[in-house]
Amino acid sequence: MTRLRTRLAYLALTLAIIAAGLLVRWPGLGLPWLFAKYAGSILWGAKVFMALRTLTPGAHCSDDGLRVRDCDCRRSEPPHPFASA
Repeated sequence: MTRLRTRLAYLALTLAIIAAGLLVRWPGLGLPWLFAKYAGSILWGAKVFMALRTLTPGAHCSDDGLRVRDCDCRRSEPPHPFASA
């Protein structure tokens, strides 16, 4: 997928999550307050994640946080503190 198509896909998902978040908190659905509260909070967190992915589609998650794919990131893994030698 090209970078533009990737960004548009993430943007579409972000907008869908925003719509779902608004819908879940709409009183007309008659959802229990506790469910609407926690579902809205989970969807808000998903919206923040997807908005960041829209802004940085070339990054991926690693142990170090976000790292750009295009860089040469070769590194050796440190030994596990409880690993037997």
